[in-house]
Amino acid sequence: PASSQPDPSQGIIELPPVGQIKRGPAPSPKSTEENMKTYAADETSVRFFGRTYQNGNIRMMTWTASGFDLIFTGTKLEISFFATKTSDAVNRPMIGVFLNSYNNPEDMVIVPVDKANDYITVLDGLENTMHYVKIFKMSENNTAPLGVIDIRTDGQLEGAPEALFDRRIEFIGDSITSGFGILAPRADSDFKTSEENGAMTYAALTARSLNAEYNVLSISGWSMYKSWATQGTAYLSIPPIYQYTDYTYSKELLWDFAAYQPHVVVVNLGTNDSAYLKDHPDEYDAFVKAGADFFRDIRQKNPGAAIIACYGMMGLEMTDYIKRAVEESGLDNIHYVGLRNLRTARAGHPSPEDHETNAKILTKEIQKIMNW
Repeated sequence: PASSQPDPSQGIIELPPVGQIKRGPAPSPKSTEENMKTYAADETSVRFFGRTYQNGNIRMMTWTASGFDLIFTGTKLEISFFATKTSDAVNRPMIGVFLNSYNNPEDMVIVPVDKANDYITVLDGLENTMHYVKIFKMSENNTAPLGVIDIRTDGQLEGAPEALFDRRIEFIGDSITSGFGILAPRADSDFKTSEENGAMTYAALTARSLNAEYNVLSISGWSMYKSWATQGTAYLSIPPIYQYTDYTYSKELLWDFAAYQPHVVVVNLGTNDSAYLKDHPDEYDAFVKAGADFFRDIRQKNPGAAIIACYGMMGLEMTDYIKRAVEESGLDNIHYVGLRNLRTARAGHPSPEDHETNAKILTKEIQKIMNW
């Protein structure tokens, strides 16, 4: 679709003055005590993004890069979260806090969610003026659930901001798309959620460069067809869970595809299949069929979207099979984009430099495909 948005080459989004960001009417606090106003975390107070959903009084935001943004006037902001594994330094949920910044990782403050059902101070000591804040889940879906309950401030919330951009991209993937190890100090570092960062991945950087909103559906170890990793007898395949809002924690709630129709769906799967298929060489054709079926399912659920299958950041073994799946899908407006294999690993996964390089490759291809 045609767009009058800024030149994607500028990359970092410069926010307009906060007072000029379009927003809804100011919500009413649910309570006031000790000079702090408490607000329910609902759509009158904040704008949610990603595959979030309501569970009682909790808004669940379990996927990488899911979260919410808000506008408030005051000097202090506290948030009450639902979370598990808060005392587990390896698996506790991690969030990023952007203050008066939309998407620059250098402006993000990393905050561990180290207590649940209690308030965590995410900002303090600010000038008593209007601020834009973006709360962003850095860690991935399957390590620990996360939800937001209440928000409180010594000032007031000013109404949920509107989305700044009309372009929408959905990214489907595995540990690479989840930002596994991207902050790790060494190639052989062990996994920690504190070393994941969904704001530094090729997906985040591509969306940033294209001035696009984006959703992420990715879990480490998962596959297009079958993974080397299993849960019981399940081979951890993404396509069967695509229809669900959050299959890890809710096996009944279906995702409302009509509510979020992306212009582009990027699928970066195949790395974990490769490890499985090395020991099961008679199943490569089944992988191709699974890929073609998944691409057709994506198109059925997102009829206006371009589909991009990309691969190559952690090996190249599946290249020809993914290309076959693209061809055998029989779809129009589906494309294959080859990515560059990792050069400098972190925790056995692509480094920030690898993500940056591949974001440039993918951005260039999306610009050509979409005329963006």
